[in-house]
Amino acid sequence: MEKKRKIKRTELVFVPQPMYIDTVRFQKDKNLAIEKMATYKAIQEWCRVRINMDNVNMEAFIFDTIEEFKKVYAEENKGVANVVLSFEKLSFLTDLNIKPLEGLAQKFHSNKMELRVVKGKVQEPIIKEKSYTQWTLSDEDNKKMDIIKRLNEVVEDAEAFNRVSKGQLASLFPFVQLEHRTNKFVMARSLGRR
Repeated sequence: MEKKRKIKRTELVFVPQPMYIDTVRFQKDKNLAIEKMATYKAIQEWCRVRINMDNVNMEAFIFDTIEEFKKVYAEENKGVANVVLSFEKLSFLTDLNIKPLEGLAQKFHSNKMELRVVKGKVQEPIIKEKSYTQWTLSDEDNKKMDIIKRLNEVVEDAEAFNRVSKGQLASLFPFVQLEHRTNKFVMARSLGRR
């Protein structure tokens, strides 16, 4: 009695390839993140001189910097007078000028980059190039990407002997687009957004 062995067929699995990286938006968001963290550090230094930063609720501080500062400052300076004072009167008595903090907070909150608070610590935004990459959506797109890679190689080799008009070549293929910043052929972006 012979047992029949089942033969498993291995099917090729589609693996997306990077099609286009939006380097302009990536760099812009990266610069925004750096600017946001620099502003946050300037705010933190300004506040550290005037209040104990350990008493600050960081989630509230990130959400509304001025209000959280006022709350902590009033709590830490409640012994200045025997009566409860408004923040404005307390700041007048303690000779506190909050205008620099208001300017920094306005700059901080106008920057739309999000900061995360993990275990009471503010974390820098994570900007990954992968998030700004368009990927192929099918095997057909992968085949087109392979053609584009080969086309770039052939054009580079041909340019060693003669100048090649890449714009005219790109117009021959409906799925090819010339990226002017890099002077390379890429997949037409409209194909990747079906």
